[in-house]
Amino acid sequence: MANGSVINEAIVTATDTNDTSVSDTSDDPNDLNNIDADDDGDPDDPTVIELPDGCKIIVNNGVSPNGDGINDYLHIYGLGCYSSNEIEIFNRWGVKVFETKIMKIQI
Repeated sequence: MANGSVINEAIVTATDTNDTSVSDTSDDPNDLNNIDADDDGDPDDPTVIELPDGCKIIVNNGVSPNGDGINDYLHIYGLGCYSSNEIEIFNRWGVKVFETKIMKIQI
């Protein structure tokens, strides 16, 4: 999302009635390149969704809420474009120090 787009690809795996394992990778019907990565005759292009201007996620990477006026607040620009979000903050040792879930109700 920081690059202005989201790439999505799904892989589905199942077992048929003869106990044979089958799988397929999703394809973007709008991508005419039709790359067949696993050479099974079925294209496997990932779906690329370009984000609208102003919806690019930009996070300042330092927060020090000590009241000195420098990096006292966490700003995540572009977050308002998305209906639900989960934020987790970890310290330098990998310990989670904050988490929240934000859900917008659309009427």
